[in-house]
Amino acid sequence: MLTDHYELTMLQAALASGTAQRRSVFELFGRRLPEGRRYGVVAGVGRALDALEDFGFDDAALTTLREGGVVDEPTLEWLADYRFTGDIWGYAEGEIYFPYSPLLVVEASFAEAVVIETLLLSIYNHDSAIASAASRMTQAAAVAGDRPCIEMGSRRTHEEAAVACARAAYVAGFSATSNLAARQRYGVPTTGTSAHSFTLLHDTESDAFTAQVTSLGVGTTLLVDTYDVAEAVRLGIEVAGTELGAVRLDSGDLGVLAHQVRAQLDSLGATGTRIVVTSDLDEHAIAALASAPVDGYGVGTQLVTGSGHPTSGFVYKLVARESEPGGELVAVAKKSTGKISIGGRKYALRRRGVDGIAQAEIIGIGTPPPNDGNDRPLLVPLVRGGEVVGCESLDDARARHLASRAELPAEAQQMSRGEPVLDTIHIEPYLDPSTSRSTPVMALITCDFFSEALEVGTSMTVVLPQIAPEQSAQIGVASSPGSAASDHGPPVLYLLHGLSDDHTAWLRFTSIERYATARGLAVVMPAVHRSFYADEATGHRYWEFVAEELPTLVESFFRVSTRREDTFVAGLSMGGYGALKLALHHPERFAAAASLSGALDVREMSSRPERRDLFERVFGGAVTSHDDLYDLLDAADAEDLPALYVACGTEEEQLMVANTRLVERVRALGARVRTDFRPGTHEWGLWDAVIQDVINWLPLASTP
Repeated sequence: MLTDHYELTMLQAALASGTAQRRSVFELFGRRLPEGRRYGVVAGVGRALDALEDFGFDDAALTTLREGGVVDEPTLEWLADYRFTGDIWGYAEGEIYFPYSPLLVVEASFAEAVVIETLLLSIYNHDSAIASAASRMTQAAAVAGDRPCIEMGSRRTHEEAAVACARAAYVAGFSATSNLAARQRYGVPTTGTSAHSFTLLHDTESDAFTAQVTSLGVGTTLLVDTYDVAEAVRLGIEVAGTELGAVRLDSGDLGVLAHQVRAQLDSLGATGTRIVVTSDLDEHAIAALASAPVDGYGVGTQLVTGSGHPTSGFVYKLVARESEPGGELVAVAKKSTGKISIGGRKYALRRRGVDGIAQAEIIGIGTPPPNDGNDRPLLVPLVRGGEVVGCESLDDARARHLASRAELPAEAQQMSRGEPVLDTIHIEPYLDPSTSRSTPVMALITCDFFSEALEVGTSMTVVLPQIAPEQSAQIGVASSPGSAASDHGPPVLYLLHGLSDDHTAWLRFTSIERYATARGLAVVMPAVHRSFYADEATGHRYWEFVAEELPTLVESFFRVSTRREDTFVAGLSMGGYGALKLALHHPERFAAAASLSGALDVREMSSRPERRDLFERVFGGAVTSHDDLYDLLDAADAEDLPALYVACGTEEEQLMVANTRLVERVRALGARVRTDFRPGTHEWGLWDAVIQDVINWLPLASTP
């Protein structure tokens, strides 16, 4: 009877109201990773499937519920016949996860799905916490080579938790456990050394070593820190010979002792004898021992307690239900402060670059997100019509974990506290509330107007979700204050062109209108000529135009959102520089900024002979801190910065230097930046591909 009272409270009320049989979709997810963690690991899938097959309410359980007055007789009758008959999809065991990853999608009647909440959460929250800690430990151990980790925490936790810990640790790369029940149930390899009590049992340490070697052979592992380490090592080799398997150190300064013992073993001719260390190790201690001559690690307390995070913080929420019997599913969501959920049935894939490195967690709401060919779908069928179909071996889950972890960006290997190495991006079809269309009608507008800042007529091209005629605001007409149409409007991306282009280039050389349509995004493409988005020394005030006048004009001409969380800027080449310059000067205005092949180091470029005349006209021969991105970063507050995305073709050597330097400066500041360095040159084929990823990356309103 692994369920909670409140689940049966809801069940009884739903049965009485006639809503219990409504088709529903529940989702198991975490709103965040444990503090400081860069990724999480899914574990417990196989255990949950086994538990689901056995889940039910026998006579003893029903008697307890009846005698305690927990539920009424109609509910007891329903529980007596309970069997899960729905469908479940989920992340496979060993997979990496991030905030809001839909680890389980459960589709069944409300009644069937709600009573398994505690069953699923108790297993997933525990096992994933252990596997997440174990993965960090095996990753730290792998930095110094093939050093195995052994799970030894059974005596530090609940007896059944100990078995689950051994299983989860094996999924995350541990080579063995001391827990024999895990061997019996799950086939996890086991190993075991002796404890200090065995040495203390004998009259002398030599007697203890002789007894162990005689019984177990010279390949055994001797514990050498009961008395004097150096003397114990000498005795061990004297008793077992130079073929002794290993010695174990369980106390003291393990790094110093390992060096001393290694030198002593080598001097005695036992060059093949390994050194295993234990003593309350965690991932940080393991990383600190990377340079020590250690051959393996035994980990106990810190592993079975999740290395400070004993639970994963997963929740199980209703995200969709039938509108009426046999009707369509409608999204539902919780909006409580700090505890939001995102409505709708989810589909997930891991976005990967052409180099196979993961770039983002992409979650489609209501429909699968687009796969560009390099991406990897994450949800697999686990249960169909109540029958478990997702069983697999632990070795398969273990191999999956190592492969999934290997495709993460290099920052995932850092043991320091940090943010998730991948962003979670939710994508849903734009829905025009006035027409119920899942894809908006887009208007393409070329707007010629007079600029006060430029003191001349100029142009912009705009792609805009079209407002239905019956609404109070229409394209090109400002909404009246207080009208429903003035509440927000669609999100807007200011998309900037390069040095040799104009305000039509993005439209002519990419499918920007189609990409924007999929997300209901307005796109504003202004003409700034060869200005480098600056107030030219001998020319026009283009910085004043793009930074101050343009947003005001756009908001007065068109119905677009004015909220920071709905406003973004991106650009290519010169426009990439302009986008980041806008974001650094006005972080209060933009939620995200992206640079594609950005010409970011204007000081360096101004020194090139072929650019001297241009930069003399634009900057007056001296680039000031106002226009230098690196100086702007030095003065920035990391907490205030918008989300940043920096992309560049790896065959653009000079630009790669500047882009890499800027990324390093951003990270040194402690701010987050997404990098997208992929094979390519300074051409539209690259930018057409990258702008799709940028638009999918933008944290639109549906993104937590």
